[in-house]
Amino acid sequence: MAKYSLGIGSTVTTSNAACWGMLATADANPRITELVITQGAATVSTYGFGRAATAGTQTAGIAVLPDNAGDATTGKSTCAVAWSAAPTVPANYLRRFNLGGVIGDVAILVFPDGIGVAAAQEMVLWNLATNSAIINVNVSTIE
Repeated sequence: MAKYSLGIGSTVTTSNAACWGMLATADANPRITELVITQGAATVSTYGFGRAATAGTQTAGIAVLPDNAGDATTGKSTCAVAWSAAPTVPANYLRRFNLGGVIGDVAILVFPDGIGVAAAQEMVLWNLATNSAIINVNVSTIE
C-alpha cells in the first residue's frame, strides 16, 4: 500500500453543510491516517468529521498525491470543497471539535491504524455552525 497526501483550502461557511470531503472510488478502500485543519480567519468554528450518509457528486475533485515519487502518479481518492449534489449529514461523527477565533488555530486528528473508507463512500468535514471563511485541510491516506 502506498501513502498519499493532499492539502486543499475551503471557503464554505454555511452551517450544517460539508466544507470538505474525500471520496473513495468504487474499487478502492483507503484509510485516512491524519487530518489537519488550520483556521485562516478569526471566527470561532465548530466541526464534525464523519462518514456522509450519502456521498456527494464532487465538482472538480482533486486526486490525492503520492508521498513517494516512485508510487502511482495519483491515488484513487479525490478531495473536494464543492459538489453538484452535496453529501448528506453523517448520522454520527467520529470526531467533533471547536477552533477558537484566532487565525492559525489548528486541529490535528491522528488515526494510527487509519479510518477505513469503504468503496464509493465519502468522508466529510461538516460545519456544525457558521464557520471560518478560510480553512486549510490536509489529509494523509494509505491506499
